[in-house]
Amino acid sequence: MENKPSDYQVRERATNPLQSFVVNAPAGSGKTTLLVTRILKLLTIIEKPSEIIAITFTKKAAAQMRRKLIDVMGKNENKINDEVRTLALKAKENAINRGWEANFIESMDIITIDSLASKIIRKAPILSSSFFANITEDPSEQYEEAAKRTILEMNENDMELITFLNYDTKKIKSYLIELLKKRDQWIDVVKDYKASSCKEIEKKTYDYYQNEVKEYVDSFSEAFSIDEIKDIENILIYIHNASPKIQFLYKPDDINFWIAFGKLVLTNDGAGSIRKSFDKRMGFSADEESEIHKAKLKKIIENKTNEINNLSSIYNVIYAKKIGDIFPSVITAAADLLSNLDTHLSKIFLITKTMDFTQALRYATLTLQQTSVAEIMDNQISHILVDEYQDTNEAQVKFIKSLTDNFSGNPKKSFFVVGDPMQSIYRFRKAEVRLFKEMQTNGVGDLRPISLELTVNFRSSKRICHWLNTEYRKTFGLKDDVDKGLIKYNPCKSDPKNDDIGTGIHFHMLKGFRKASANKANEATYVYDLIVNICKDSKLSQIAVLARNRSHLREILSIFHRKQIPNGFKLVTTEIDNLQDKQSFQDILSLTKALYDLSDKISWIATLRAPWCGLTLKDLCVLFEDCSDMSSWEIINRQESLSNLSADGLVRLNFFKKVVERNIQNRGRIAHRFFIESIWRQLNGEELLLDPNDIVYIDTFLDNIDKASTPLSIDFKLLERLIENIHTSSQSNDKASKEILFMTIHKAKGMEFESVIIPGLGQPLKNDGQSLIAIDKDILSINNFKVDDSNLYDYQQSKETLRLKNERVRLLYVGISRSIEDCHLIGTVKPNKDGEYNARSDSLLKILEPIIKDCNQWKFIDSKRVEDEKSVSYESYQPKLRRIKTDSLKANEITDTHIFDKILGKELKPDHDNIYTYTGTIIHQYFKLIIKKQLDINYILSNKLDYIQALFIKKDYKKEEITMALDVIKKSLLSLCNTEDGQWIYAVHEDDQIELQHLIRLGGTLEVRVPDRSFINDNTRWVIDYKILFSDKDLITEVKKHTGQMSVYESLYDNKYPIKKAIYFAPKGKLITL
Repeated sequence: MENKPSDYQVRERATNPLQSFVVNAPAGSGKTTLLVTRILKLLTIIEKPSEIIAITFTKKAAAQMRRKLIDVMGKNENKINDEVRTLALKAKENAINRGWEANFIESMDIITIDSLASKIIRKAPILSSSFFANITEDPSEQYEEAAKRTILEMNENDMELITFLNYDTKKIKSYLIELLKKRDQWIDVVKDYKASSCKEIEKKTYDYYQNEVKEYVDSFSEAFSIDEIKDIENILIYIHNASPKIQFLYKPDDINFWIAFGKLVLTNDGAGSIRKSFDKRMGFSADEESEIHKAKLKKIIENKTNEINNLSSIYNVIYAKKIGDIFPSVITAAADLLSNLDTHLSKIFLITKTMDFTQALRYATLTLQQTSVAEIMDNQISHILVDEYQDTNEAQVKFIKSLTDNFSGNPKKSFFVVGDPMQSIYRFRKAEVRLFKEMQTNGVGDLRPISLELTVNFRSSKRICHWLNTEYRKTFGLKDDVDKGLIKYNPCKSDPKNDDIGTGIHFHMLKGFRKASANKANEATYVYDLIVNICKDSKLSQIAVLARNRSHLREILSIFHRKQIPNGFKLVTTEIDNLQDKQSFQDILSLTKALYDLSDKISWIATLRAPWCGLTLKDLCVLFEDCSDMSSWEIINRQESLSNLSADGLVRLNFFKKVVERNIQNRGRIAHRFFIESIWRQLNGEELLLDPNDIVYIDTFLDNIDKASTPLSIDFKLLERLIENIHTSSQSNDKASKEILFMTIHKAKGMEFESVIIPGLGQPLKNDGQSLIAIDKDILSINNFKVDDSNLYDYQQSKETLRLKNERVRLLYVGISRSIEDCHLIGTVKPNKDGEYNARSDSLLKILEPIIKDCNQWKFIDSKRVEDEKSVSYESYQPKLRRIKTDSLKANEITDTHIFDKILGKELKPDHDNIYTYTGTIIHQYFKLIIKKQLDINYILSNKLDYIQALFIKKDYKKEEITMALDVIKKSLLSLCNTEDGQWIYAVHEDDQIELQHLIRLGGTLEVRVPDRSFINDNTRWVIDYKILFSDKDLITEVKKHTGQMSVYESLYDNKYPIKKAIYFAPKGKLITL
């Protein structure tokens, strides 16, 4: 098969639309292409594109899949091969023959699992018990209130549990809040405990303990040969016989046998490292028999080093006495506590008409268990595809099982799963690598998809694939052990076209110093120099710097900001810096706080120091010294202070005050977002941005102001929560064609780069903190928070630590496998007290250490100590600051003072509006009310039509006009529930903005523009305007009339998402895109 990959037949079989498959696809094997090819084949045979649902776990993956489909269907046909082009032509032919819409791909359900769950419950609000609730991205208040109510309900019956938890209700509350974020992981177990008696719980806990012990014994018995086990037994008998008081009675099928062996060969009483020597203290005397036993022991250690190191884990195996502390009442009280916690949260969600994504997924699963997905979606769903299945958790698998319940045995339905367990790196979201393995072995529900494996890596060079197959595979398991999160390595084959590219894997081990800050600075400088040399000496156009943590990248970025970026390259960062660290963001936040609190001196000082006013420190001191009992507004208006200001400062302050005085009365009368933005713009905020790209941060801030707004003010605590975890992306030089990219390994997943640099390998990685509970194999344990008194919780946490350790192996694999030609692995190691260089046990470098030593590359580069250069001091690096010029204050002054009058309605049309305008106004108002509050439309029509009729009568319209208007209003409102487009308009979407006012400069003046609706759906921003037709007209012709208006609306939004413009014709219930 010329020009076809060696696994071509497997790929061809996987796209058979009449069969179900689960495909193990390693890095670079073309998972997205495989999915798209299968979808194309489906599009050649199905009746409607709505028969297909393609599920992803990120918006980025959904957008990538949809974009690739659009490309192969004609917009970028030069990018596809002949086979895919033929399929695309057949799909187009089927689409034309069946009369599909031209843009059918854009309306297909290529969707994240969270978005699909949301869609299901929106279509079945009663059946799902969601009752039109909106999904909130910040349920912190609901979590806190649920935890508070749960603790208040605790009484004397819970005293044993409270005592067990050291009476620390404050700590308990914080742990309960954290547990609510991941309640899908424990709620089913808690329900089972609630339904079980104390004796039943105790029995299954002891059974769990016995099974765990047996698994340890079996694993060690398999790890050593029969002869080795016999030698170990003889050695243990010998050393115990050295003491006449002790007789060794344990056999290899007893855990105590292996505990004794661990204590013999490992330091720290069996919990440390392998001993280097054996003497009298271990029971070996100076005779010939002793020498024979020692020789055999050393041989076993030499042959089974890894297996013997694993003996240290036996130290964590608990004894029966360490289970008993939770019986009988502590564990049952804890189950009651957690059950009450979940119940309180559900009630709070119901009252507030909100829910989080976990609740939405739960509701969606319950809905599917009661009815079929076809009935809910109003379509026959015949084909479901799932991408990146290795990233699923238990709750998501239940949802997928419910989706496919009627698929088994139906030849017209298919289920397709693709993923790679070696790239399962989302355990912090409780993704379980075992779930992919279970899908391969057992399928889902009654469905048994055929298991296939791809082997060709189209991305990486032959050198990189060879190193992964021969060296890095050693870090994986010899076989799968999903209980430990351990999986075996699946080798890959490089594409022949990549045989001669790149230089492969490079290790850069730097000698460290005692001080961590010095090591970070040294390594950052080394990485910078390395990148400069790569840019200078190679023809690469794309270099990616990837790390486990953002903090590993910030030090390097700071050097790039201080030094020169290599010529022809631009610096691109992806969600590295915290939004709160951006100066433009801090300035507008200070302005907002100052405008809403005249006594907040810190915010006022920051605002007066900001570029739009730019007072000097000397002028600020003149204003604010000796004024502790006055508000900031009083201070800047006090004549005594003003008289001592510099002439320049007085001009600046007067300009600032004039803008505020002119606008402050509008606070609370218009949307807070608009109030802040209008003042910011009048202060020349946009013109004063140091980087024009910072406007994105301003838009993000204003979006979050919307979310944190109350009718009268802004909830600044909520605002802080909303913005604390927002990280920004940036780009330095738009004209440069070559890129140096910075991102985390998680963000790089699914991407590829010519050269990859992974720094920070020697730095410690953070582990998850302690939790109130732990769960393993449906057994619940509770943390007693006692350092010296370990129990079942500590054992289960030790297992979780091991799973995380094995996930780190996969994380590093993901990072390395992003590279096409070269990969540079960089780590700094501090010497120990003996001057030896060994990697930290909690670092990624520890994974590589045996490999590097085996190939004799554990060699270290002397680093120049740069910490004494004070590279980040004020003397060597002064940040760029901008301050408005005094001369331009008057020239830039806003003269359009009537702008707020427009917003407040003082220039609205007079009361004698014609019947058509007035009817349109009423429909717009009711659309806004109904959609925002998700009101029942039939209820509105039953109870409000008389009121609406009275409004028209009061206006003295003619009877026939009123009859016509009421008919249009009724049809318009009913269109929201009776038509497919109307139902979509009725639903609440991500970042939903209803009649949000925007300030825009048109022709030199500030104007207000108010799109009826804007939201994000399927990774696309929709901008929609409502139009009311009173007679039959050609909708396409009507749409064209509003092209200019919609283009202005489009300009109001950034290019973070592709934008679609559309008109919704209310009485018709029809949405037409431009």
